[in-house]
Amino acid sequence: MNDEIKDVLEASFEHIDSKFDEIHKRDQKELLKMIKPEVHKIVQTELNKKFDELYEVLGSIYENLKENDK
Repeated sequence: MNDEIKDVLEASFEHIDSKFDEIHKRDQKELLKMIKPEVHKIVQTELNKKFDELYEVLGSIYENLKENDK
């Protein structure tokens, strides 16, 4: 009798655990879908800032090179 109860409990826990994993994976996918556009926007904004900084530095280097050639 105890073995039967133990087997039923183990099967129940395994089933509950697998359902929990399913829900967790689904929730992670849904969360990723929600945050992905926002993360993309943030990354794009930061990249644009870095390119602006790079453009300024390159412009400064170019101006210095022009001055040195005179």
